[in-house]
Amino acid sequence: MKQYQVTLFDLETAKQWTSFNGNQFTRCKDPQAQTTGRLGEIYYQRNNKEAIKINDHGNIQSDFIIDGKRVDVKTTFCKYDPQPYYGLSVQANQINFNSDEYYFYWWNTEKNTIIDLGYISKQDFDMKAKLFKTGDVFPGSKVELTGDVYRIEIKELKQYD
Repeated sequence: MKQYQVTLFDLETAKQWTSFNGNQFTRCKDPQAQTTGRLGEIYYQRNNKEAIKINDHGNIQSDFIIDGKRVDVKTTFCKYDPQPYYGLSVQANQINFNSDEYYFYWWNTEKNTIIDLGYISKQDFDMKAKLFKTGDVFPGSKVELTGDVYRIEIKELKQYD
């Protein structure tokens, strides 16, 4: 997994993207979650120059188009590094969005690093993800879910060639 130091410029850009007028279409109203998501998008675009950003134009179902595929970038933030058995989630209300693959990043807020975890096709995600319902608690956690999510382990992800 590739790891990058998050710069102040990147963080400020993510905050700027969060306040961008196109984000009026987003369902997420939490500024921390929005900034985290935008940070992942910054690194995805930086590492995939041919990717065309589409979510600033009212498309809330995918973030980029690359090689004819619609990519939805997901970013998690925590105070520790990821492990292969850690889970990654997609909100249940987003599972039917028009995306071909999910691409995941992990932002370690203590080290201020972002880790490129990789991708999974939507088809593989749909087959492998486990549904957790509101009120459930993830294995090894004490936090009760406030919404339905589909979850897979990091070890299920692949890397671009």
